[in-house]
Amino acid sequence: MKQTISIFILFLFAQIASGQSLHFVYNFDNCDYHDQVTGFPDIVTGGNPGCICGIGESSVQLDGVKDYLEIDAGANSLFNSNFTLDFYFWLDETQADMDIMSLRSGCGKLDSMMQLRYVNRTNEIDFQIGSNINNFYAYKSKVNKNHCWHRFSLVKFGLEYQVYLDNVLMGKFVAKENIYMTKTGRLSFGNNPCNAIDNAQRFKGKIDELKLYSTALADIELVKTYAYPDRIITPNATIF
Repeated sequence: MKQTISIFILFLFAQIASGQSLHFVYNFDNCDYHDQVTGFPDIVTGGNPGCICGIGESSVQLDGVKDYLEIDAGANSLFNSNFTLDFYFWLDETQADMDIMSLRSGCGKLDSMMQLRYVNRTNEIDFQIGSNINNFYAYKSKVNKNHCWHRFSLVKFGLEYQVYLDNVLMGKFVAKENIYMTKTGRLSFGNNPCNAIDNAQRFKGKIDELKLYSTALADIELVKTYAYPDRIITPNATIF
């Protein structure tokens, strides 16, 4: 028998976070860029991002040319302690490497940075993070093209970091020292300062449900908060 479950009920279940604290939540549901929980500063936009159907009500659409999102620099220091960075993205078709997310101040060094890219030639997600060349880590994972939406999660607990794509562990490591993020760059989507040098285009696709937790979520908590986005078809999605 088919069971019709409303988006509201589905998300009530999906957003359970085991009591974990949130620094910010941007769900774009009102076609705005306001944090939904703590009053964290609004996202700054470049270009003219679109508002389109998303995992909940709406998501933000970036055109791969001029559009980008930037989070307030107050977020940078939040990555120096335990955290979980979590968001969903939809990749539009492209013939080039694509900058998804980054936090870095320049291109000359691998200092106090992280970035997430789509590598077109190999159909892979490429994540890099490091405090210096001796404390630098990189992981790649194939993109499942049978899925429209993808989830990226980065978890830090002490010096241990875990990187997930679609709830599957891409890699984990124990850093040689704490990876302090740059104080001058900004967490951004589609605005990596190295795009021109690396011949990468801005992000083309959709971003939704951007969250930063103040704690390291365990595997089971990531599963509990998964939105199952590819099962959502209409506001009254029929789920089998």
